[in-house]
Amino acid sequence: MVECLEAYGIKRAKVKCDDLLQDFRECTTQKKQFDRIAAMRIERHKQYLKNERKEHYAEAPKADS
Repeated sequence: MVECLEAYGIKRAKVKCDDLLQDFRECTTQKKQFDRIAAMRIERHKQYLKNERKEHYAEAPKADS
Protein backbone atom coordinates (compact mmCIF):
# COMPACT_ATOMS: atom_id res chain seq x y z
CA MET A 1 0.00 0.00 0.00
CA VAL A 2 2.77 2.42 0.92
CA GLU A 3 4.62 1.74 -2.33
CA CYS A 4 1.44 2.42 -4.29
CA LEU A 5 0.89 5.69 -2.42
CA GLU A 6 4.48 6.73 -3.11
CA ALA A 7 4.17 5.85 -6.79
CA TYR A 8 0.93 7.71 -7.51
CA GLY A 9 0.72 10.40 -4.85
CA ILE A 10 -2.16 10.94 -2.45
CA LYS A 11 -4.79 12.21 -4.92
CA ARG A 12 -4.35 9.57 -7.64
CA ALA A 13 -3.72 6.80 -5.12
CA LYS A 14 -7.30 7.14 -3.84
CA VAL A 15 -8.43 5.79 -7.22
CA LYS A 16 -5.50 3.63 -8.36
CA CYS A 17 -4.77 1.98 -4.99
CA ASP A 18 -8.30 1.74 -3.65
CA ASP A 19 -8.23 -2.05 -3.24
CA LEU A 20 -4.98 -1.90 -1.26
CA LEU A 21 -6.30 0.94 0.89
CA GLN A 22 -9.48 -1.01 1.65
CA ASP A 23 -7.43 -4.07 2.62
CA PHE A 24 -5.30 -1.92 4.92
CA ARG A 25 -8.38 -0.38 6.57
CA GLU A 26 -9.90 -3.83 7.11
CA CYS A 27 -6.64 -5.07 8.56
CA THR A 28 -6.44 -2.21 11.06
CA THR A 29 -10.12 -1.96 12.05
CA GLN A 30 -11.16 -5.64 11.68
CA LYS A 31 -14.74 -4.45 11.04
CA LYS A 32 -15.75 -7.47 8.94
CA GLN A 33 -14.45 -9.84 11.59
CA PHE A 34 -16.39 -8.09 14.38
CA ASP A 35 -19.54 -7.97 12.24
CA ARG A 36 -19.24 -11.71 11.57
CA ILE A 37 -18.78 -12.44 15.29
CA ALA A 38 -21.81 -10.31 16.15
CA ALA A 39 -23.92 -12.14 13.56
CA MET A 40 -22.87 -15.51 15.02
CA ARG A 41 -23.78 -14.33 18.54
CA ILE A 42 -27.20 -13.17 17.38
CA GLU A 43 -27.82 -16.48 15.60
CA ARG A 44 -26.78 -18.49 18.68
CA HIS A 45 -29.10 -16.38 20.83
CA LYS A 46 -32.01 -16.95 18.41
CA GLN A 47 -31.36 -20.69 18.46
CA TYR A 48 -31.24 -20.64 22.27
CA LEU A 49 -34.58 -18.82 22.44
CA LYS A 50 -36.15 -21.35 20.05
CA ASN A 51 -34.80 -24.19 22.25
CA GLU A 52 -32.62 -25.49 19.42
CA ARG A 53 -29.62 -25.07 21.76
CA LYS A 54 -29.37 -25.99 25.40
CA GLU A 55 -26.70 -23.38 26.14
CA HIS A 56 -25.47 -20.28 24.34
CA TYR A 57 -21.98 -21.68 23.84
CA ALA A 58 -20.49 -25.14 23.52
CA GLU A 59 -18.44 -26.54 26.35
CA ALA A 60 -14.80 -25.51 26.43
CA PRO A 61 -12.20 -28.17 25.62
CA LYS A 62 -10.28 -29.85 28.44
CA ALA A 63 -7.46 -27.81 29.91
CA ASP A 64 -4.61 -29.92 28.52
CA SER A 65 -6.10 -30.81 25.15
